[in-house]
Amino acid sequence: MIAELQTAIGVLKLVPEAIQVGKDIWDKIVPPKEIDPADNKEGVVGDTFFSENKKFAISIPSDNWNFWKPSPQFLASMGYIFAVPSRSMPIMIMSKSVIKLFRPNVNVVVEDVGDYTNIEEMMIVSRLMLQNQGVTVNDSDIVIESDKQCGQLIYYQQYMNSKLVSVQNCYLNDGMFYTITACYVPMSDFSDKLFGGLQEIMNSFKLLS
Repeated sequence: MIAELQTAIGVLKLVPEAIQVGKDIWDKIVPPKEIDPADNKEGVVGDTFFSENKKFAISIPSDNWNFWKPSPQFLASMGYIFAVPSRSMPIMIMSKSVIKLFRPNVNVVVEDVGDYTNIEEMMIVSRLMLQNQGVTVNDSDIVIESDKQCGQLIYYQQYMNSKLVSVQNCYLNDGMFYTITACYVPMSDFSDKLFGGLQEIMNSFKLLS
């Protein structure tokens, strides 16, 4: 009887091996180690949020901004994006002011992607995920700096009677893919530029060694 088959890329085991285990093994079972252990060392010191587990820090420029830890219910409302434990949103930064019926905010998403990818591939994935949500991303709104393993992606959505702008700064470092997204309705109908501290928050993002 043939137990395995050589394929073009490896070996396919046709009949998995059957093993005997003692009954007491089930008393020794423990859950697999979680991606986010319960003893994470992360939190706010002064005007800066630090995450030792995710190896980053980000700051607010004034008391017009608040740090907020996204709840499980909030993440679940975002659909399949956070259905896997390798992707998380450790922190959001919310403006205390509502501007044109929208509260400007910045969120940080971190994904453990390992060592076998690059910034070009991860930017493609980011774009496809947005397109799967019905968002159009133009080629002209994507910038990639391969040497620095970073990039930027901009996309637009309709919000009420206004235009919602999202700016994503992306970084690949030590097997982790970081996406820092600023969402806002522009103050002016003639400029889509970041305003009111959003640029300062984006620029404050730092990696921890």
